[in-house]
Amino acid sequence: MDKLERIVQEQSNLFEIIAEEHNVDFENNNNMMINHLLAINAEVGELQKSLDWKWWTNEMEIDWNNVDEELIDILFFTIQALVLHGHDAESIYNMYLDKLEINHERQEGKYRKGYKADSGEKYEEVD
Repeated sequence: MDKLERIVQEQSNLFEIIAEEHNVDFENNNNMMINHLLAINAEVGELQKSLDWKWWTNEMEIDWNNVDEELIDILFFTIQALVLHGHDAESIYNMYLDKLEINHERQEGKYRKGYKADSGEKYEEVD
């Protein structure tokens, strides 16, 4: 078992425990995604509170271990949503590589305007 497969399996196991102990039953994929989006947003908020982003205040000391923990929490909810949406390690890996290729193409100016540095192009807004 590779590392991504283990992460997906462990996340599936954890969710089974949570679902049983907390009687979690998402009515449909939309509700499941909404709940995971809210959880991810909450974790992003916790991450933001951990960083010194308020330029109008005195500097705060950053707890980098907590920053890492919040990033992992975001990853937990993201992986869980993908798994509950029917993805396994192989499909997550493939989706990642597909998107990575698109992101490289964007940076090379092939996919969409406004990504390539020093191109002078304006970013094309997309819905």
